[in-house]
Amino acid sequence: MADMEPAKRAKSTIASRTPKLLLRVVWFPVLVVLSHLILSNVFDAYRHYPHFNMLIHFAGGIAIAYFFDGALRVFQSAGSVGELDAFLRFTLLFSLTATTAVFWEFAEFISDLTLGTQSQLGLKDTLLDMALGIMGGLVLLAVRVGKWGRF
Repeated sequence: MADMEPAKRAKSTIASRTPKLLLRVVWFPVLVVLSHLILSNVFDAYRHYPHFNMLIHFAGGIAIAYFFDGALRVFQSAGSVGELDAFLRFTLLFSLTATTAVFWEFAEFISDLTLGTQSQLGLKDTLLDMALGIMGGLVLLAVRVGKWGRF
C-alpha cells in the first residue's frame, strides 16, 4: 500500500471500511422491524391497539429513508457513487423509499397467502400502510433537504 498514490490509498481505505459503515445505517430499520415483531407476536399489540400499526408503518418509512440516505453517503465516500444535486438525491431516495413500502406490502400479501397470517386487513389497510410508509420517508427527506440545498 506504500507504493499507492495518496488518493488511491484513501479510496482503498474507505472501500475496506464500507461494510462497517453500512452497519451504522442499518440499526434504525432493524430496530423498527424488531419492534414490530416483538409488539405483534409477543404482546399482541396490534389487536389491543389497532392504531399502533399506523405508527410502525410511519416509523418504517423514516427508517427506510434513513437507511437509503446513509447507504448513499457511504457509497459516495467510497467513491462508488458521485455527488448528486439536491433534487436528484431527493428523487432517488423518495423512489427507493416508496418502492420499499410497496414491496413490504407485497411481502405481507405473500405471507397472508402462504403462511396464513392476517397482516393485511383489506385494500384500505394496505393503501394506508403504503401511504404512511411513504409519508414517514418524506418527513425524513424534508428535514434532510435543508442540508443538501434548495431545489
